[in-house]
Amino acid sequence: MDPAADVAARHARALQAAAQATEPGALHAALARAYTGDALTEQVRARSALLRGRRATGATVRLDRVEHERARWLGGDAQRARIELHWRLAGAVTHAGHTHPRHLRAAATVAATLTPDGWRITDERPFDVVALPAAAPTSPPAP
Repeated sequence: MDPAADVAARHARALQAAAQATEPGALHAALARAYTGDALTEQVRARSALLRGRRATGATVRLDRVEHERARWLGGDAQRARIELHWRLAGAVTHAGHTHPRHLRAAATVAATLTPDGWRITDERPFDVVALPAAAPTSPPAP
């Protein structure tokens, strides 16, 4: 598998697994499927904050689908690469007694390094994150 496709596949699996994580250890293990070093630390920190926020408010997040639309090689060599990733997420957020579908389009330039366990993202720079239109809440607010 070429590096761009490998990074995209690992990224998709990591996002899906991280969305299911309910505690920091599981979150770290999920994200380590695609990230390493400072990039892993930053992803765990950011997503741990979201996890704490969901716990505090009782909100839940469901990620139904991660689709990578494009993974483009920008340069590098056999050990390091710069890759542009474009993906879409589909899922839902439940809070205050109702559920909102959520759809997101995102893109980032990532730096990746070949490790003994395969390609891992060492830096991620989002440049296009857009919430896509979604339907009205799927359940009414609680009375």
